[in-house]
Parts: sequence; C-alpha cells; structure tokens
Amino acid sequence: MRKVSCVFAVILLIIITNGCGKVDNEQSLHFFAGYEITNDEIDYFKTELRTDVVNYFSENYTITDYGTFWTDTFDGVTPTEYLETIALESAEKSKAELIVIKSYGIYEDISFSGLKDDAEQYNREHEGVSGTVGLTSIDMTSFYSYYIANGRLEAINIILEQNPPTQAEIDLYRADNNIQDEASDTAVAKKIAEEKYYEEVEKQGMAQ
Repeated sequence: MRKVSCVFAVILLIIITNGCGKVDNEQSLHFFAGYEITNDEIDYFKTELRTDVVNYFSENYTITDYGTFWTDTFDGVTPTEYLETIALESAEKSKAELIVIKSYGIYEDISFSGLKDDAEQYNREHEGVSGTVGLTSIDMTSFYSYYIANGRLEAINIILEQNPPTQAEIDLYRADNNIQDEASDTAVAKKIAEEKYYEEVEKQGMAQ
C-alpha cells in the first residue's frame, strides 16, 4: 500500500509541475529511414511513457525526494534522460511500423503532423452529427496510437488476402506452436499473417 501511495505521489507531482524534460519543438529534429521525427512526436511518447518511467524507478530504486525525482541520478541515469531515450526509441519503432503500413497503401502521409491533421479533420466532420455508425470522435491524446493500431490491422488483413497461407503452412504452424484443434484455420492463418507483418516491421527497423 505504501509503494502504491509513493507512486501516486510522484504521478501527482508530475501533473502539477508538468516537468520531465520538455524541449523546443522547433529544434533538434531526428530522422528515421529518411522520415522526420519531430519533437512533438517525441513529446507524445513522453506523455504516454511517463507513468511507466515513474513505476520503473519506484520499483527498482529507493526514491527519497519526490521533488527532485526527474533530475536525481540512479545508476548514472536520471529519469528525465531515461524517458527521453525510451520516447525516441518508441517514436522510431512507430515510424518503422508506419512505413510498412504506408507500403500497403493505407496511409499516404505518415508524418506526425499529417496524422494529427487527419484526426482533427475527422473530429470536425463528425462533431454534432447524429446517427453516426462507428467511431464518432478520435481522442487527440492518443490519436497517433489509434492510427498505428488501425493501420496495423488493415495491413495484416491485406497480407492475409494477398498471400494466404496454404493448408500445409497452417498445419505446420499448429505443430510448431502447439495450437490445439479448437482454433480455426482462419484464426491460425491470421496469426501467420501477423507474424509476417511484424517481420516486415522488424526488417524496416533494422534497415534504417
């Protein structure tokens, strides 16, 4: 209970101070496989990963002063530095995935600002519209993850349609992964397509 209270206290401190290494978004651009990664993009992942960083340091180290948490050093690394590192890594992994998604013709513009504009336009078009089937609005605090998740599903479906596994491949996959007969061939085929997709993402990440 005390551990939970400590973590909660740190999270509250983060919200109040709004700290942890913000940067000037007009400077320090990064590039991945020729695609720009802006500081807005990195800040998006900082926000997503902030609680994970708090939990990580709280579980692995003794926090003695919450007021200086983000600038204190733990084994030579501050939480701010750690957050910046994993945020950039997440931005790069997401860009690798978006490049693969784009290769299947799902999105034309995979820039952070482009996807943000698409989300804002979608919300404007659906604001106050009654009888809308499906998603009525996109949460702007998680729009980037939303587009990646949807693009991933569409890409996997395209892989499945364009290159469906043979029955022999399905049977071999069952045997190699100890999948019971209760799982349908369709479900196994989708797992195979998912693996092919993630293999493409991994290759893209290594190729940059």
